[in-house]
Amino acid sequence: AIAAALALAAVAVGAAVGIELGTGGSSASTARGSTTGVFELTGNSSVVASAAQADAPTAMAADPTSIWLAEPNAGALVRVDRVTRRVINTVPVGGRPSAVAYGDGSVWFASVPGHTVGRLDPATYRLTDTIHLGNGQVAALAFGLGRLWVADAADEELLSYDPRTALRQPFVGIAHGADDAHAQVGNPPDVVDHRTQGNALRVAWAGGIAGEGVQEKGIHREVSALGVGAGGVWVADYDDGLLAEVDPRSGARLGTVHVGGGPVAVAVGHGAVWVANSLDNTVTRVDPHSDTPGAAIPVGNAPVALAIDRTSVLAANEYSSSISRIDPRDDAVHTTSIGGGPTALASAGGRIWVGTRALGAHRGGTLVLLHIRPLSLDTGGQEDLPPWQSDGLTNDALLAKTRVGLHVVPDLALAVPTPADGGLTYTFKIRKEPYSNGRLVRPEDFRRAIERLFRINAGWSGAYSRIVGANQCDRARCDLSRGILVDDAARTITFRLSEPDPNFLSGMTLMSAAPLPPGTPLHDVGFTPIPGTGPYEVASANAHEIRYVRNPHFQEWSHAAQPDGYPDVIVMRFGLSVAQEVREVESGKADWTADSVPGNLLGEVTTRFPAQWHPLPTTVTDLVRLNTTVAPFNDIRVRKALNLAIDRAAVARLDGGPLSATPTCQTLPPDVRGYVRYCPYT
Repeated sequence: AIAAALALAAVAVGAAVGIELGTGGSSASTARGSTTGVFELTGNSSVVASAAQADAPTAMAADPTSIWLAEPNAGALVRVDRVTRRVINTVPVGGRPSAVAYGDGSVWFASVPGHTVGRLDPATYRLTDTIHLGNGQVAALAFGLGRLWVADAADEELLSYDPRTALRQPFVGIAHGADDAHAQVGNPPDVVDHRTQGNALRVAWAGGIAGEGVQEKGIHREVSALGVGAGGVWVADYDDGLLAEVDPRSGARLGTVHVGGGPVAVAVGHGAVWVANSLDNTVTRVDPHSDTPGAAIPVGNAPVALAIDRTSVLAANEYSSSISRIDPRDDAVHTTSIGGGPTALASAGGRIWVGTRALGAHRGGTLVLLHIRPLSLDTGGQEDLPPWQSDGLTNDALLAKTRVGLHVVPDLALAVPTPADGGLTYTFKIRKEPYSNGRLVRPEDFRRAIERLFRINAGWSGAYSRIVGANQCDRARCDLSRGILVDDAARTITFRLSEPDPNFLSGMTLMSAAPLPPGTPLHDVGFTPIPGTGPYEVASANAHEIRYVRNPHFQEWSHAAQPDGYPDVIVMRFGLSVAQEVREVESGKADWTADSVPGNLLGEVTTRFPAQWHPLPTTVTDLVRLNTTVAPFNDIRVRKALNLAIDRAAVARLDGGPLSATPTCQTLPPDVRGYVRYCPYT
């Protein structure tokens, strides 16, 4: 049963501190000059106002006369006339439509993730087809080369559909490199895995109708965008920073190249394939003939969308509220500020349309959070809540995990290092950032923090046990000067490991590795604040509450790693039962609870307060462990019998039902890389 924590918030508002938050009765102010809407980028940009717009569009597509907007919060597609700049119609389609494409006279849309793709007739506004992916999950869609293309994240496949029939189309054959086995169309095996070094694609086969072999092209499950053009289908892999070219006829992988960190958008034009890298703040230009990337082109903060017009490539930079125009002749960049954070782009009739959201919305006020137990302010001892709900508000490590997708990105380090010496050496260069008391963070402060973990016998110390010298650390003494080399002048830190550690970089994202200033005591500080680098500092703390206020020395250096917070004050209160916490949020006395809604209250909460509860899927699997070395479970037949006897759906219902848990046969949850949907039992 895959657990899902259900947070309860007073208002459905996402906060930049990285957790689903509400503003409750707090006085939140909206920044002037920051607008949610749709603009046409002309000499006199005009706002297209729509009463039905609940939020900025997450995607846009152009037909011959209009622009279509995907608005997930409204559950609708919005059509805007390109000439009058007015809304023609708002079409409720259900779900949370967040991807849209136009092709063959139809509008294609899907929720991401979602299990279906819808087809809308723009003449009648009627849903004429629904493509069901079964247990598949839409990751991206695009239209081109006469077909609709859908990336299925669950089954890691690139799917092709005939727009005339909305039926899946087979690839007609496959060509492999010399290192791959040649596969024939006909009656292939169920799954042929051709993963080799540098190959992010998996080839999956499925039996066709009437004996005809049908092949679906495998893709990485972290696919974040599709592009069609220059004779190929281009698949962006967010997690590994890859762009793969797929032959639209055979399904063969024609090439895979490294681009930048967190690619989220692909566009084809001006003789190149362009990729927006949201974590690197760059756009990469790829030669479609040689599959070779050019130099990364710096743009604004967090590029999220691309568009091509007759003379330029345009990138929408969400957190710098700007549009970067790239000249494809020399890659020169001109960046223009706009009134809001752009979320989507569309090119039509020589003009560019951009959807924006108000980045300054809900800034200010006091946010009230609840948790049943008091939290320690010690980064070495706090293990109760995730960093974004606790010590991550006040501290940073060398690396961080993004709020969405949990991808490792630089934080106090300038870059994620490449391991050297066979995975035994990692060197970081750190930023010049101050603590909340104004003192500059130094490389030696990171070594002090990790040595202190062993001195106070913190549970987190195990994450750093492979650092040279760690095996000799105890409560009395810990010297990691041979394993952690610091250079204050060069502002570098070099870690030397006794053996390769595949989890080392992940360990560098933990708050237990956050730097500590000199004088930090060698015991759990409890409710005594330690200066940190985050957007907040602790004004007061005790067994009843922690009061966070803004850190006056904080300036956002990376929205992906450590975004600035919206509230001016955050109060975390302790001591209520989980049921009492639910009542406090329902009545508006608090904004959010860190504890899951109990199963016996789920029905009431979801029915009476549908706008206030938010499912937060967690990568946790509850399972039964069997000792296979002793009877009766040393007999595989007994183990199979037990698997067949357990009603997983009934177990999920005991945990709160489909809102709280999902039956599974796998140890890995679906959001974890390596998961393959497979269940031979009931």
